[in-house]
Amino acid sequence: MALMTPAEVALATIYLKSSEELILLNSETRRLRASTDRAERTEAAAINQRLTTVEAENRRLRQALEEAEDKLEAITTIERSIRQQDQ
Repeated sequence: MALMTPAEVALATIYLKSSEELILLNSETRRLRASTDRAERTEAAAINQRLTTVEAENRRLRQALEEAEDKLEAITTIERSIRQQDQ
């Protein structure tokens, strides 16, 4: 006596193949998500590094501008002093 009819065997085979495909797709989904997460972390790290670099450059440029403004003010003061002496 057969445990399953040919139709039941065919249906069970279809369900088995469908289940195997789902397992493979779930595995691929996990792999792709992990890959995407790594890419996002790498990009975020690069962005943070660039931001740090730009902030440091901005601080350096602000300092240079402040020094240039101080020098300009000193020159302006000297020129005023010279003009007053010439008068």
